[in-house]
Amino acid sequence: EAIRAAILLGQEGNKETIPLLIEGLRNNNAEFRTGASWALAEIADPSTLKPLMTALKDDDWRVRENAARGLGAIKNEDAVTPLIEALKDNQKEVRHASALALGKIGQPTVPTLLKILDDELAKPTQNMTLTHATAIALSSIKDKRAIPYLFKLVKNQDGNISIYATEALCNMGDDQIVFDLMKMAVQEAQKIDKEKAEEIAKENRDGLSKLADLSGLVVTSINISSGIANVGEPMIPVLLKALSNSDWEVRSMSASLLGELSMSYPAYKQTVVESLISKIDDNNEKVRMAIRDTLKSITNAESETGKDFVQDKEKWQEWWGKNKENFNTVPTP
Repeated sequence: EAIRAAILLGQEGNKETIPLLIEGLRNNNAEFRTGASWALAEIADPSTLKPLMTALKDDDWRVRENAARGLGAIKNEDAVTPLIEALKDNQKEVRHASALALGKIGQPTVPTLLKILDDELAKPTQNMTLTHATAIALSSIKDKRAIPYLFKLVKNQDGNISIYATEALCNMGDDQIVFDLMKMAVQEAQKIDKEKAEEIAKENRDGLSKLADLSGLVVTSINISSGIANVGEPMIPVLLKALSNSDWEVRSMSASLLGELSMSYPAYKQTVVESLISKIDDNNEKVRMAIRDTLKSITNAESETGKDFVQDKEKWQEWWGKNKENFNTVPTP
């Protein structure tokens, strides 16, 4: 009963319960150990470091998950080695909690995480579970030593790894990295020539695997787009700046992503529409098409007027001049 009461008080952050909670970690009842580890993770007191490190090897995965969460909250470098080992845990919740914990500890974990990636990337067949967990950890640490590794992971065949790597790169705070990612996404997609790929598939038995390789290029492009969009609001100013980039691939993709993000963050819609209209006379046809498609998706200009503005800047500007003040609506389906 004393342990049960300590668990309840510990979950509220009462540090006086720590001795009883540590005792609870040794209880034969898995439910008690789970509750005790949860409470200790909430308290996150440095004095619980060693007990939580020991709990990372508990038979019950819930205890191991809570222990990892607590170690991340304490942020002590001594926990790095056991947390790295926990990235190989057979339970995904434990791996995820350990990766997030390493991310919270931050810079001191980077050399070890990069060594893991170096070893995995050198293997013919990667341990996707370990690579994935490592990518999660690095995604929350803004350390530029990770940049070349993360760019390699962007092309990983595992979509989650690719997206996490993209998010990590976007969070570095360097606009040029985001521009490079967008250019990569468009170039990867451009490598696909559907008709040519179908010819390869018919040509020989290996054709299907070659076709799958080509399809992977499209997947990489989609993953990059998803990763940038997942970062959310902080990307909008970067994408607005990208509309003036010297590479048409960057301008084209930024136009498309701005449409998606402005729907999620409507406070930016006016700025996005105005910026896109100002760029609709871009010197590249693909960019103009991307801008027009985005304008159609986030405004009701053409359906409202019954006119096809195409890429006519004057028509868009005229419509915008009349509707800017009252513009804050999602287009009618």
